[in-house]
Amino acid sequence: MNKRTQIIQFRADEETYRRAQKRVKDGGLQLPDVMRAALRSVADADVSCLADLINGTTLGSEEINQAWLFQKCHELFEYRDGQLFRKSRKGMGEQGNPVFIRVREGEEHVLIQGVTTH
Repeated sequence: MNKRTQIIQFRADEETYRRAQKRVKDGGLQLPDVMRAALRSVADADVSCLADLINGTTLGSEEINQAWLFQKCHELFEYRDGQLFRKSRKGMGEQGNPVFIRVREGEEHVLIQGVTTH
């Protein structure tokens, strides 16, 4: 088996969410866009923004399991006091610590690392 590390970066603020919605209308879903919406759903305790984003596209949405993605973000993260914290030791970071942030082109991105097996 061949193991490969994947690093996924995304922001989850209002402006980035709006840009993601525009990209969905112009093209298709990208994983970072869906992760942003799932995280926002966890933070707001409202799954509608995730559903709206996925349902807003016709390209690629049939391959996305909304319930699984929301549940996965809920397992990994907790939003309190205006900050995102790790809920589990899965991926990068320790339980209870703030998430890792990487600044790219002047914008903060949440950093997640996982190992996939092919």
